[in-house]
Amino acid sequence: MSPLKPLVRPFLLPILAALGLGMNVAPAGAGGYTDNGDGTLTDSATGLTWMRCALPQTWNGSACTGSVGAYTWSQANAASTAIRFAGADDWRLPNVRELLTLVNWSDASIAIDANAFQGLADHMNFWTSTTAAASGSGPWDVNFAAFAGADNYNQPNDGSDVRLVRGSTTALLRADRPDADYVDNGNGTVTHAASGLIWQKCLAGQTWDGNACTGSAIPYRWDDARALTSHLAGKHDWRLPTVEELLTLVDYTRTAPAINTTLFPGTPAAYFWSSTPTPSMPEEYIRVIDFGQGISGTSYFRQATEPYVRLVREVNADLFLAADCVFAWLESVYPEHLPATGAATDRLAPYYFRHYPGSGAYLGISTTDHHLYYLGPAFGGQLTDLGAFSAHHGNSGCI
Repeated sequence: MSPLKPLVRPFLLPILAALGLGMNVAPAGAGGYTDNGDGTLTDSATGLTWMRCALPQTWNGSACTGSVGAYTWSQANAASTAIRFAGADDWRLPNVRELLTLVNWSDASIAIDANAFQGLADHMNFWTSTTAAASGSGPWDVNFAAFAGADNYNQPNDGSDVRLVRGSTTALLRADRPDADYVDNGNGTVTHAASGLIWQKCLAGQTWDGNACTGSAIPYRWDDARALTSHLAGKHDWRLPTVEELLTLVDYTRTAPAINTTLFPGTPAAYFWSSTPTPSMPEEYIRVIDFGQGISGTSYFRQATEPYVRLVREVNADLFLAADCVFAWLESVYPEHLPATGAATDRLAPYYFRHYPGSGAYLGISTTDHHLYYLGPAFGGQLTDLGAFSAHHGNSGCI
């Protein structure tokens, strides 16, 4: 599971509405955004509100009009402090991690939702407020062109485009990664609470001896990396991270390597594999992250042998596995309400749930209170708390 925003698929609309999140969801294709009707969109995952138009375009009530302009970095910062739009005057340049949340890593034509953010044409490089940590480097920008979806640093006097944002920056979306963000579990694993991910301290090829990583990290071909297994800390669901998950480790205030070296000592300033294919050539190229500087725009031929591997698992992985077993048990007990044929499991924070198209029902667990919830015709279409998940798990016979 990626810790970043889900897409709003049609079958999610009832549960979004029940949660009070779906009344103004933008049309299909507009990702996890709420259309505020005033030229802005709010991201349901991050809480950030974005201008639909790039500067200096104008919102005419239904579309962006005018041309996108190129700004130097100082001009971009000046413009952000001078504008009042949609009744607000606290617009700002996004930091690099915030702007990367707009990237659609799976689209082969353009790496952003073109229905939500209109009139891009050839304007694909957008400024961020984040300066690169490498000496002599300029501010970061993000490229939304096809095959890219990349962050890189630019020179401040070069021209890039501007899309403004407002809202609070969460711990997950800060540019830095201080020690306080992590918990060293003392068993060769590190938990990052903001993303809900648990990482191995050691790289693939190394061994945790109870105190430190020993041996040498090994670079892998992607097919070999994808096949890696691990039983560290008694867990068996370690895997390659997605590109979005791997990006959560990047510390944009550090360089060579661009990662917290207190929690992840000995990390080489090198490329690391993700599990995410490049959409235009998924059979040939795979996304990698450069932990020398934090650049995300590189894809490697899957037969390349340079990138390293750091495995990951989810904090709630055991809970989700138990939920799958309970879902299957309840399907056998109430087949008329929870018909298993065609059922699909999905996630929409804080819920891990299963959708039953045969009855139009949803059954899920909340990671907030660990209760089981039902949404469907059996209770009049209302989101219904079925009680503590532990009680259902105990009755199910699931181990």
